[in-house]
Amino acid sequence: MKCSEETYILALIYLDRVTAKKTDLVLNIYCIHRLFLSALVVAAKFFEDRYYKNSYYSKVGGIANPELNSLELEFLVYIDFRLYVSNEEYENYYNTLIEYFGKKQQP
Repeated sequence: MKCSEETYILALIYLDRVTAKKTDLVLNIYCIHRLFLSALVVAAKFFEDRYYKNSYYSKVGGIANPELNSLELEFLVYIDFRLYVSNEEYENYYNTLIEYFGKKQQP
C-alpha cells in the first residue's frame, strides 16, 4: 500500500496499544492480517493528508469492504480512539526500528 514511513510506524504503535490492552487476543495468520490492515487504515486516515477510500484498502487487503468498515471501528474501540502519538513515543519507535534494521543489515 502507498503509505508514508510515518504511517507504518503509527500503525505499529497502534498495534502495540491493542496488544497491551487485549492480553487475551489470540492471533493467527487470518486475524493478524486483518488486525494489521485495520491499524494501517486508521493510521493513514489519521496522519496522511490524502488517503484512499476503504474500498481501495479492502481490495488491496483482500477482504470485503463491509468487513473492513467493521474492523476499522472495532480497532478504534480497542485503542479507545487514542490516535494521538507524542513526539517522544514516535521517536522511541522510530529509533528502535532503525537500530534493529540497521543491525540486521550489517554482515
